[in-house]
Amino acid sequence: MDSPAPIPEPKLTENETVEESIRVSLTTTPPWSPGRRDTGEAVIGVTLADPDVYRGKFHVHYQAKVLSMNIDVLAALGQDPDLTSVEWASGKLAHYVIGIVAARQEQTPSSFYGYNLVSILQKQLILSEDQFRKNRFKLSWMAIALCQQNATFDQKFEDILTANPGTYYYGIDEASMITMACLCLNTTGCSSAANAAEKFVSENLKTGLNVYSLGLGAQALIATGKTSYLPQIQKAVTEIKSKLRNVVEKMNNGLGVSQILPPFAKRSLLDIACLPPLDYHQTVPLCSGQTIEIFFTVEDLIMTNTTRQYNVVVSVPPNPTLLQSMQALQAQPDSEFSFGTISTSLGPMVITINGITRDENSNYWKILTAPDIPLEQGVAETYHKDGKRYIFNLTALNRP
Repeated sequence: MDSPAPIPEPKLTENETVEESIRVSLTTTPPWSPGRRDTGEAVIGVTLADPDVYRGKFHVHYQAKVLSMNIDVLAALGQDPDLTSVEWASGKLAHYVIGIVAARQEQTPSSFYGYNLVSILQKQLILSEDQFRKNRFKLSWMAIALCQQNATFDQKFEDILTANPGTYYYGIDEASMITMACLCLNTTGCSSAANAAEKFVSENLKTGLNVYSLGLGAQALIATGKTSYLPQIQKAVTEIKSKLRNVVEKMNNGLGVSQILPPFAKRSLLDIACLPPLDYHQTVPLCSGQTIEIFFTVEDLIMTNTTRQYNVVVSVPPNPTLLQSMQALQAQPDSEFSFGTISTSLGPMVITINGITRDENSNYWKILTAPDIPLEQGVAETYHKDGKRYIFNLTALNRP
């Protein structure tokens, strides 16, 4: 007698796949041990998949996962206050810093139970320089974590990150992370590297990849904000879903959650910076917390003798900075506004607008609140109120 045919597993919709993945991730946290170092990634992935998970039906499990994340970091700090071990100093702390931001808890990366994790990250860059020269995938995590804290990412490490555009030792995974890191840093030096990495991802995000690579590749294309990639992103998500025959197998570790889940919600690692606060009582798309009307004037009466004006409504996170508004304008389809920055000890400094780069010996880009009030803080610390008008003026240096 023939044995009965196996009963096929029911196919899940995309929403059901996300819900089941979140359930598995939040209910399979292993007991603490020194080797448990994936809870930060789990918090990242679950939160990006559902920013309201903290108050949904899995809220108790989510809070337990966040607590486990905090315990992992505190236990490691108790053994080594500078987190100098190979495991922690070559990118792992970056996962936890981004996870702590995602959790939107009282403890922050710069004030985490008395520890400044951002300062530790910057020391780790120097400590693990040789490791990062060999592994730009890990370096990209460091860049994103520091960038999202408006912390300095030294030029030496940006040079390592952007070297040899188009060549990626770890293939699409490395190119995807470099794309997101360079988009976050948004410096002049990162521009060509971001374009090359983005192109590599777009050309190689094809069928046959594993679910982790599909997820990272989709995140990289999502981070560009280009609507032309939407069909390719959806195709990657559909293939991920078709390959997730065993959700438990992939989602009981943080790696799978952080790489696979965010594209289902059309989000990337960069959306961590756009999460609404926990007391925000309206569900909104990430990085689209509100719309704001931009009034920018770009004046260059030194090099090109031109003046350009921009009056556009864009989507921005809640309480946006001027930098975020500039990024939103630059990301608009067919936008004619572009800019570049460099990292400084005081945060990002704008040095290029619309392809015009300041000459540090003779001029600089002065930013004013119209009509003539200079900014008191940098673009990453200035909060852009709807209707405010800003002037970007290429200004000659006053020398004796």
